[in-house]
Amino acid sequence: MGLSVADVEAALRALPFINSFEEFKPNKLLALPRSSLPTYKISASYEENTWDLAISVPDGFPYDLPRISLLVNPPFAPFGHLNWRGSICYKDTQGLAADIRDPVNVLKGCIVEALETLKEHSEDSSKKDLHQDFEDYWESLPSDYAPTLCFFELGSEFKTLTAFEDTKNSRKTRTPNILAIVDEKLNEETLYAPINRIKGSKQRKIPYIPLADKVEPPPLLSLWTAEDILEIIKKHAEASVLERYLDWIESEKWSNFFSIIFSHPKPSGEFALWGVRFHRKEKAQHPAKSSSADWCVVPLHLRNQSPTYLKARGGANTDLSDKKVLLFGCGSVGSYIAMNLAKSGVGEIHLVDTDILTPENIHRHALGASFIDPAQHALKVDALKWEIELNIPGVKVVPVKANIRQFIEEIDLDNYDTVISSTGDFSSELALNIHHHESDIRTPVIYAWQDGFGIGGHVMQVARPEKKGCLECLYTRSSGFKPHPRTSFIAQGQTISKHVGGCGGVFTPYSNVDALQTSILATRAVLGVLNGQRSNTIYSWRGTSEELEANGHQASNWYKKAEDKQLQDEHRYIANNCKACGSDHSVQ
Repeated sequence: MGLSVADVEAALRALPFINSFEEFKPNKLLALPRSSLPTYKISASYEENTWDLAISVPDGFPYDLPRISLLVNPPFAPFGHLNWRGSICYKDTQGLAADIRDPVNVLKGCIVEALETLKEHSEDSSKKDLHQDFEDYWESLPSDYAPTLCFFELGSEFKTLTAFEDTKNSRKTRTPNILAIVDEKLNEETLYAPINRIKGSKQRKIPYIPLADKVEPPPLLSLWTAEDILEIIKKHAEASVLERYLDWIESEKWSNFFSIIFSHPKPSGEFALWGVRFHRKEKAQHPAKSSSADWCVVPLHLRNQSPTYLKARGGANTDLSDKKVLLFGCGSVGSYIAMNLAKSGVGEIHLVDTDILTPENIHRHALGASFIDPAQHALKVDALKWEIELNIPGVKVVPVKANIRQFIEEIDLDNYDTVISSTGDFSSELALNIHHHESDIRTPVIYAWQDGFGIGGHVMQVARPEKKGCLECLYTRSSGFKPHPRTSFIAQGQTISKHVGGCGGVFTPYSNVDALQTSILATRAVLGVLNGQRSNTIYSWRGTSEELEANGHQASNWYKKAEDKQLQDEHRYIANNCKACGSDHSVQ
């Protein structure tokens, strides 16, 4: 389905706005993809503009779109959707489906899109898209260095950062490369794996200069000098920032290699992150004091890896960074809830459990065998702290070895934004429910538990303890307390637990997928509560009863009457004679 030389040239001839075209040998600065087809130089007149373009059709076309570049004579003022090399960003390929049966028309369409992009953005005097996409433009500048990961938050204050240098040159760059840059505090405290892996590398202090307003990047095919950088600092830095930077220079040592990290505001309100590295040819004053030509300037390609950026990029909620939640129970369901909340953006998670992690857990637990040491048993809370903080930045995990009853006697639950319980210890959870109602606690409490054999799972949300509806309602009938929740999908009076190797090996049979599904239901409830949703509601997911029945058990009437796969109830479960919530709601 690809194109031949004849196909490409026929497509070019068919476009009425193309004045001429010829085979073209591009220079290295264009950085065009390898192709068995020639690169063409095209002169095109479109909407009262005439443009000289280079077009390269890759061997993977039409699955990979052509690279189309604007040919200019430097210096050429940049504008939106054009990078430093002249490459035109004419199509967002995310989710794009090309008509692979008609590659000739795809090629024609790409050329039209490129010309329309040039017209639209060359006429935009505000250059809004250029300033919004500053980092993409900066990324296209040539650099002697591999990309550097930046694990610090951007802001409006000058600060000192710590750079880890690749003195062994494991990346095979022309000069020693900066592997990563972090806040000094983060360097000392974090367990985060990408930082821990390089803590043995040489460290150097470097300055972070936040600029007060937007900066236009260098012209196409042109680079900034030390004098240009000095002028940018003087023009765009606040007086207080400039003063702190000059004081910093006097107090810190600097060598032949010297880096500065910058940020400036973008139209969206976010910050553009970029940097430069100076290298002096001869002995010279610091570049902040002198614009001597003895300093070479090389762009640094930086990757923003701050917790705030990564949360936004990964779909987490940055508004949850200051939220603190408490989780009782770190077994199958609880471990996934903890991981889900960390990845959803919750800033602080306290884990309470007394269990150790054993090999029997690994097929339905968020943690695997890497945390199992035959010589030293690991508590689930400790292992989860390591797993979360090692892999997810910006999360604080506090492990506590205790059970529900011990914890609630000593700690005020109103210190937390939400409390979750997934212990599977229903008696203790009923004690928590009583404490929630009798202690005038207003923090929402969410309970999560699993029915066996894949028939379903449940989440009980008690976000308004002053209103009717609570966990004890599920165990309350008109005749009094019954040790079986009314919303269970398994009929009362059956023992579904299994025994392997005697009474010590008892467990409830359900799979990892079941635990995951219940944890997702619970996580959505927690996120809803953290975002202001307040109700007393039970949520359930309803699976198949086939495995339950194959093991000689029966489903409950509650299960049989339910028709939907996802259930939500705010009324039917409530007992009018519940001793905890004191509801006057009639039992149905």
